[in-house]
Amino acid sequence: MCEISGCRVLITGGAGFLGSSVARLLHQKGAVVTLLDNCRPGCARNIEDIREQVQLIRGDINDEAVVKRAVRGQDVVVHTAFPVTQCDRSLERQYVGVGTVGLYNVLKEAHAQKALLVYASSISVYGRQLYTPIDEKHPLDPILIYGATKLAGEYYCRVMAREYGLKVVTLRYSDLYGPGLGRDNAPVIFLKRARAGLPLVVRGGGKQIRSYLFVSDASKAVYLAIKNRGSMGKVFNLGSDETITIIDLAQKAVEMTGSISEIVFEEGWVDQRQYRIDSSLAKSVLGFKALVDLETGLKKILAWLEAEEEET
Repeated sequence: MCEISGCRVLITGGAGFLGSSVARLLHQKGAVVTLLDNCRPGCARNIEDIREQVQLIRGDINDEAVVKRAVRGQDVVVHTAFPVTQCDRSLERQYVGVGTVGLYNVLKEAHAQKALLVYASSISVYGRQLYTPIDEKHPLDPILIYGATKLAGEYYCRVMAREYGLKVVTLRYSDLYGPGLGRDNAPVIFLKRARAGLPLVVRGGGKQIRSYLFVSDASKAVYLAIKNRGSMGKVFNLGSDETITIIDLAQKAVEMTGSISEIVFEEGWVDQRQYRIDSSLAKSVLGFKALVDLETGLKKILAWLEAEEEET
């Protein structure tokens, strides 16, 4: 697809959790990296170590003129821009704006520049699993607006590829985690509360199965998709082979922190999906392998939380 050294890469949402990690890796590999981000509060910290090595364009992908300027001259566009959480229903209008108007602006300009588009999607497009492990052929029936918006984005990419020749690779990520995560997903919430000695709240019995992917592994998938000629036009699941139930994750957080926290169960709506992800296509075509196991990843988050506390 593209030799990374000297490759001109634009990352939308480049100051965000995933985007900044991708930027860091691609810069290390020799790419010329530009970030497009609206720079919400807190994002600057994500890129402070590479701020002098990348170009930052402050702007919104819903602004057609901003996107046109940012994409001009790029070889690759990595689209990671998205509101920070998938379960906050107060953000659903933002999902639709970024996932439709914003994405269309990015796709149109990427096509005009004949750039490769790497689209960061999600396993949320599958909805309730009909079988496990879930492969790329599993029916698509999302149960959240987040997943529906990601799926709409995939269809936009598919139409632009089929009808207009857009070069595109789609990466369906499992739940991402790691230091600097702007939203509190289960690993971060449990570790924070365990460190504080607060109860760890588990809903729905805690038997839900999750596959967490560390952010550095997620970034490596982008690098491999750009580098590998066999990736274009394909959709790849990306997750760890390691799975864990929510209750076991809570117990692990208590053990790792030596906490006195109790695990309490509550009723209420909960995402009951049982996600075992089949990433064999990414392994065979891209050479992808998740290297950070859950224990190591949680230790990295714990170290980050401790450092954050010391700074304050």
